[in-house]
Amino acid sequence: MRDFLGKPALRRVLETLAESQLFREIIVSTDSPATIEAVASRGFRAPFLRPAELSTNQASTAQVASHAITWLIEKGASENDSFLLAYPTAVLMNTEHLIQSEKLFRSSAADLVFSACPFPSNIERAWKKSSDNFVVPANDAAQPMRSQDFEPHYYDAGQFYWSNESAWRNIVRGQRPVYRAIYELDPMEAVDINTEEDWRRAERYFQLFSSHQI
Repeated sequence: MRDFLGKPALRRVLETLAESQLFREIIVSTDSPATIEAVASRGFRAPFLRPAELSTNQASTAQVASHAITWLIEKGASENDSFLLAYPTAVLMNTEHLIQSEKLFRSSAADLVFSACPFPSNIERAWKKSSDNFVVPANDAAQPMRSQDFEPHYYDAGQFYWSNESAWRNIVRGQRPVYRAIYELDPMEAVDINTEEDWRRAERYFQLFSSHQI
């Protein structure tokens, strides 16, 4: 609910989802009555209070997503539908990201497609630092290699996830492999907000892109 450049972050995310015109229904999963009230005031729905066991710091995204998708199916959604989970801090997400990633998901054999960014440097060349500031290579064998010889690696951008109805449930239960694919974003198109510095960086990126669109 925190204000992000003049508008609550969650509201920005919900409005972007609605503007994409991809969804028959948009719901918010929360354990906060205040959030339910705020969401309703903007014409969106938070139709249930998330169970206490899914409202702790230890609860996983997979558990929360599986719970919400099960609720949607019980209320009439088809098991053949595509489902999207978006984090309430995905303030840099835009409709083009959603439309193109949905096309990728539908054309893919993956159970789950998530937004990801390439690491800005070769992770094989990482260094580990001790308390006395001395460093050792994370991978000794990679040190003599040329940068151009490394394959790119990607990290979860913490924005959104397309899935079928069973993907998150299978992750929770470990029943079978879940086949994943990524929708690649530029590192400046997404910030996984976990700290104050992340928040400030997201504001700077948002302002930069907004100024270019004017």
